[in-house]
Amino acid sequence: MKEFGKTPSVCFPAEVQEVDKEALTCVVSPINGAEMFDVRLKASVNSVTDGIVQFPVEGTTVLVCLIGNDPELGFVAAVDEVDEVLMFGGENGGLTITPKLVEELNKTNARIDAIVESLTGFMPVPNDGGAALKTYANAQLAGKANGDFSEIENEKIRH
Repeated sequence: MKEFGKTPSVCFPAEVQEVDKEALTCVVSPINGAEMFDVRLKASVNSVTDGIVQFPVEGTTVLVCLIGNDPELGFVAAVDEVDEVLMFGGENGGLTITPKLVEELNKTNARIDAIVESLTGFMPVPNDGGAALKTYANAQLAGKANGDFSEIENEKIRH
């Protein structure tokens, strides 16, 4: 352990040429050097289920550090512009956009409240065959939209 840290680590800026989201690697071009292939986007490329991976935007700058100063073993230490974030494997889909979720739940709750009010507040009318209930329910539900949950997921941040 005494030898660890005696040689300064090598880190340098590079431009992202290509990103492989399956292999969790990228191809980069250092400012003053040849292209580097299979640069890691996380410490271990064997497991996708642990940790967080930031996928850089192609054409942007990243900071690349060398593992053991080996030019064949680089990893991205910092990302200038993030295209997507993958957390703990991403099997649960995108993170919920909470304000949008609350907005849509409020719409659904208002509609449910109107249905409950229609059923609990209705006074039966003899011999109308349910026409009064239909009219009353329609009046209670007028202007109350169903919640639309199609846009509550941020697919750029998967967990």
